[in-house]
Amino acid sequence: TATPVPTEAIPESGIYVSEDGTLYVEGEEYSLTFEDEFEGTELDRTKWAPCPEWKRQDLNCYWDNDMAAVNGDGVLTITSDYRDGNYYMGAIRSKNLFTQTYGYFEVKCTLNTIPGYWTAFWLMGETVENVNGNGVDGTEIDIMESAYFGKGINHALHWDGYGKDHK
Repeated sequence: TATPVPTEAIPESGIYVSEDGTLYVEGEEYSLTFEDEFEGTELDRTKWAPCPEWKRQDLNCYWDNDMAAVNGDGVLTITSDYRDGNYYMGAIRSKNLFTQTYGYFEVKCTLNTIPGYWTAFWLMGETVENVNGNGVDGTEIDIMESAYFGKGINHALHWDGYGKDHK
């Protein structure tokens, strides 16, 4: 059969969606494998889990599971609070629930504008802490993160763990 002709385009992006819903990115066809529109009032626990409530390495900040909620309008709201001299913020992850090595990944989010937020979309596998020197194992891909309070975004690759061998 012939490949459906893309009918809906995002101008100048090379992204098209055909009438049957197939996604094309720069001519490559992709099948949807994971999606969440955050409907309802609870996180879909088959897709998402709260991050462990631990201290982060930035700004004296801690994860707080009470600060990530689905509001019923198709919006996940992650909030931040400053109390007792520390920042607290929500976070969710798909660790142990969804894994994919290759593909097209997309997120729609609002960037932070005040201290305490760390808006981010990261990809990392179970071996992110491994140190083997080749960058294949133990890699974190920061598709987008904004820890700079309205001053832009950063893209990065991190590999060989987060200790003395971190690159």
